[in-house]
Amino acid sequence: MTEFLRKLNLFAMACMTVTLVSCGGLLSEQDEFDGAMLVGKWVNDSNSQEYYVFNDTYTGYTWDESEDVYEEDACSDLNCMFAWSILGSELTIIYSTTMTGEGTIPKLYTLSKLTDTELVYYDMFKKVSFTRVY
Repeated sequence: MTEFLRKLNLFAMACMTVTLVSCGGLLSEQDEFDGAMLVGKWVNDSNSQEYYVFNDTYTGYTWDESEDVYEEDACSDLNCMFAWSILGSELTIIYSTTMTGEGTIPKLYTLSKLTDTELVYYDMFKKVSFTRVY
């Protein structure tokens, strides 16, 4: 792992800690979530054209059909691919991108619900919910 990625991981963990402490009121009573439940294809409840696929290899990809990007395009576009992990109630998605010049953009979310059919998380600004497609 490069020095940059080590620093990025350390920064991401620090951000998660701050988020968990400062947003304690947003946390679910469930402290642990099963990452296996996240595996599958999900559609955003507020934008039915935005999809996420979480693979069992802790990778995934996303696309938004309202931007004329479809699943077959997302699979080949590095800007739409990501790595993911769940630790407790914290979902981390690290997007691969060539736009920043650095190669990755980490995003941290606090899970509040993860079932066979429903995914709900909070970022720093809003609640986001998804429904499982498969």
